Amino acid sequence: MLRLPLISVFALASLTISGLSMQAQTATQETVADIAFGEDMTLVLPVENGMADVYVIELAPLGFENADMARRFVNSLSDNMVHFTANEVGSIAEMRPQYQNLGDQEWDRNAWNAYLGKIQLRFQRNYERYLDQQ
Repeated sequence: MLRLPLISVFALASLTISGLSMQAQTATQETVADIAFGEDMTLVLPVENGMADVYVIELAPLGFENADMARRFVNSLSDNMVHFTANEVGSIAEMRPQYQNLGDQEWDRNAWNAYLGKIQLRFQRNYERYLDQQ
């Protein structure tokens, strides 16, 4: 049986764990930005730092009665260009632009904001419908 000094075992474990952590960080590095729904349920991507992989939206200002209602509302917003998910407690949503669905096109921030402007009415109608159910 191989016997290593206790300090060697901890050092080896630490190196292994930090190596795995470093690999996980590298593999899942995403750019994140905060955005918020406007009063008319518009979403506008921020100007700074280029396009993000994930946009985080605080849901508390929308005033949903419970987490289930917030999650159902957020799930109703997804389409083939933007995917929305809410966390388990319904306090935060993530919007992920579906860049892969652009095909050969490249959209800049202005094009994405124009798209979000076109679907704003759907956001607003869904929001009003969910508020009426409370």
